[in-house]
Amino acid sequence: MKRVGVGKLKTIGLVCWGDALAVCLAYVAVVFLLTPGNTVLGFPVHHDDFTNLATDINLSLRRPRFVSYFILSALSYLGPPVYYGCLHFLVLIYVFLTSFFIRFLFQAQEASSYLLAFVFGAVFGVESVVEYGKYTGLITNLLSATFAMSAICLLATTRQRLKRLPWGALILACWLFAMSFWSKEDFVIPSILAVGYYVWEGRRTPEGGRRWMLLLCGVSFLAALLMWHVGRVQNPFVTQVSVAYQAQFSPTSIGATALKYLSMSPVSVIAAVLQSFTLIGNVIAKSPLPWSGVLLINGMIAAMMLPYSCLPNHVAPYYNFIWVAWQLMAFLVALPRMAERLSAKAVVVVCSVLCILAGMPGRVRVANWYSRAGSVNRNILHTLKQSSSALEPYGTIVVDGAPLLGPWYGTSGAFLERQGFRQRWIVRVPGQSEYYRSLIRLLGRAENGKITTVPLEESVTPVDAPVLQLFPDGTGVFVFPGQLAGH
Repeated sequence: MKRVGVGKLKTIGLVCWGDALAVCLAYVAVVFLLTPGNTVLGFPVHHDDFTNLATDINLSLRRPRFVSYFILSALSYLGPPVYYGCLHFLVLIYVFLTSFFIRFLFQAQEASSYLLAFVFGAVFGVESVVEYGKYTGLITNLLSATFAMSAICLLATTRQRLKRLPWGALILACWLFAMSFWSKEDFVIPSILAVGYYVWEGRRTPEGGRRWMLLLCGVSFLAALLMWHVGRVQNPFVTQVSVAYQAQFSPTSIGATALKYLSMSPVSVIAAVLQSFTLIGNVIAKSPLPWSGVLLINGMIAAMMLPYSCLPNHVAPYYNFIWVAWQLMAFLVALPRMAERLSAKAVVVVCSVLCILAGMPGRVRVANWYSRAGSVNRNILHTLKQSSSALEPYGTIVVDGAPLLGPWYGTSGAFLERQGFRQRWIVRVPGQSEYYRSLIRLLGRAENGKITTVPLEESVTPVDAPVLQLFPDGTGVFVFPGQLAGH
């Protein structure tokens, strides 16, 4: 890889400010202006949301992903607006860092910020990007990706400037990798591949290669330590406790699940096609890219997909954003570098606009889904707060008509407690309903913290408890014990 002089690095540093502005403008334009119905701040919908937004600050090393858990608990303490704002911020940083790294690999550091704005627009055209600003549970994915990419970009700039890896950069990179690994396991293999690439690049410089090899050993040790820690604390996401997370390692199963991810949406298909064009184009290009960099990026994409391809019972559309961003940027950044003609830039613009438009129906659909579900929960909270004074004397509240995506499903009641409701809750639902059956599958029990879910057919209303009767839109009425007796 060609080294970059100090003066050129200063120029690149100035260009980065333009790129940062480009990524922010593209995000606002595509995710909000071109996604009607999407809002900046979300409202809890999934049971994870209610749990994450009511988590007490905790730095126990006995938790499986203690880094991300500590960060999300701190954000929870600061409040939902800060939490949702951090999700948007992490998306921007992740995409910016990924672009930065790909341009370093392809020696395209001085790519026009105007052209990159279209590249970023294509990335934000992915249908699942909307969920990353709405679903609080995705903070683990974003933290893992952002910490890892921070380390990889640090090493990229260091590798360009210096023959020898400074001890400070080595220690900082190891710390960032550790933060990534204990946020979520997504970037363990991609990180090892990236560091291995730099060891390979430095093989002809023994005075500098030894520290790169030491770094590779350090990252590999962190990966081994993570696996030990996973087994020690019985991480439910990787120790196959639940059916959804049971891994299948047969090539047929992995291939079939990977194909689902590659074809699950219009932009996913476009990204897969463009990724293949990167490989084909480099074969026939007059100015081919370094094959080591091309193969590294494709290997890292495959490594990002692999953990999720081993989970055929847990295929979720929001996971693909992490690697689709690489698939799109690899081609759109590489094409002008390979062709070096005005027509290549025109193709980048056309492909970017195609991704933005092709993903628009999906983005709007996701935004509207979160808007409707969030509106129901917002109405529920409003209904409760309207009667908060009247509810204070009671220790138990009965709920009829609770929605599947609501503050009682799969939660302990901590979110409601933070809203000022310290009572116990009895949630009555039909015994054969999806609510009850899925709750038992999720928790293995009907009682969790202050919430007890009972089959409607078997329940008896406590004589001293008010009953909240909810309507489908989340509004409702309270029937208090005196009123109930009057009936």
